[in-house]
Amino acid sequence: YGEQCATPMKPTIYTRVSNYIDWIRENSDFDTNEI
Repeated sequence: YGEQCATPMKPTIYTRVSNYIDWIRENSDFDTNEI
């Protein structure tokens, strides 16, 4: 989330989705392993 990297007064958030893939699969309606 964010508009640009390292822009003053505009926070930027990055997440390594692979750390949360099990949670995503458990809490979503995806019928596939391709995320």
